[in-house]
Amino acid sequence: MVYGSGQLLPGATDLLHDLTDHAHGMQANSHGQLLSFLGFQATGDAIWLDLLPVASTGGLTPILGRTWQVLDRMPMALNDTGSYAFGGLLTGDVLTHELLVKNGSKVVQQGDMLAVTTPYQLDDLGLGGFAPSPLYLSDTSTLFWHGSWSDPDPNRDSAIFADLQPVVRESHTWIDGATVTELTGFDFTVDRPVFAVTSDGQQLAFRATLSDGRTGAFRVHPFGSLTTLPGCVPNAGGLTILGGAPKLGGLAMAKVTAPQTDGVYPILFASAAPNPDPCGTAVPGLGEVLIDLSPGSLLTIFPTGFPAVFGITFLQLGVLPNDPTLFGQTVYLQALWADLTGVSPTEPLRLTEGIAVTVGH
Repeated sequence: MVYGSGQLLPGATDLLHDLTDHAHGMQANSHGQLLSFLGFQATGDAIWLDLLPVASTGGLTPILGRTWQVLDRMPMALNDTGSYAFGGLLTGDVLTHELLVKNGSKVVQQGDMLAVTTPYQLDDLGLGGFAPSPLYLSDTSTLFWHGSWSDPDPNRDSAIFADLQPVVRESHTWIDGATVTELTGFDFTVDRPVFAVTSDGQQLAFRATLSDGRTGAFRVHPFGSLTTLPGCVPNAGGLTILGGAPKLGGLAMAKVTAPQTDGVYPILFASAAPNPDPCGTAVPGLGEVLIDLSPGSLLTIFPTGFPAVFGITFLQLGVLPNDPTLFGQTVYLQALWADLTGVSPTEPLRLTEGIAVTVGH
């Protein structure tokens, strides 16, 4: 038993009286660590990580001059690296009393004005009412939470955040050709979102209503994704995107590796679809074509860049427009090493692997 009613925990001055009775009040990780709400007979409520208290009512908070007033029924999260996060209500001004904390430090507070909410202030971090919003903490210690702000337009006033960056935002995020207009669903006395995040933080599932009237469960890669296209026989050349999946407004650059020899040139093809054949189209002496090169799918052929030097070269693909309709879109890339100057007469052409690139925020 980790905690038991009537127990005197090591370092505590009071007997344990109560344990959590709500879904968000206890979290565990794969290493056996436990983060839990605890109630004591005389000293009030607390949150403990194993046998270490991390917050208690009346105790210090990251906000100078304000103490914890409410910790009961607050959401919390614990990842596999031992990082933790939780929400709580502060003493004092009720317009700034909601606070989210990660590893003892402030993440965000009710009343804050973020870049995405300007000129409006956050008015709800999901901690009030009967059912609080969930918190998810990825294994890279990114905190996912839902917040709303004081925009008078109810279809533009909330988002799911990763730390302080919105990853799904009302009237901004596009899904299947329509915008998200509503993230919350009615839950008892308050509107609360329904969402879930994978432990690596790379996939986010959520309930939403779209501008075309559809309501459903949707899934996005908030930071984009970069995956290798499957084939049956690996191609000799290598291809990736420098720095991982590109983001809206960011520079995208391809890294092409493993040429026949230095001095050959890369030619990069972009398609809207992978090759419909799981093994690609095998071309003797070249490898497998893993993307769809038909006229209806081929998007562009990038101009030839610099030749390979020390087995590598780079192709600048350009700056992605800061266009929300691009979020979540996937492009399929494959390059061809071409000998344009006679440096590789025995192997003039070589295909690289193919990759699927999904645009993130």
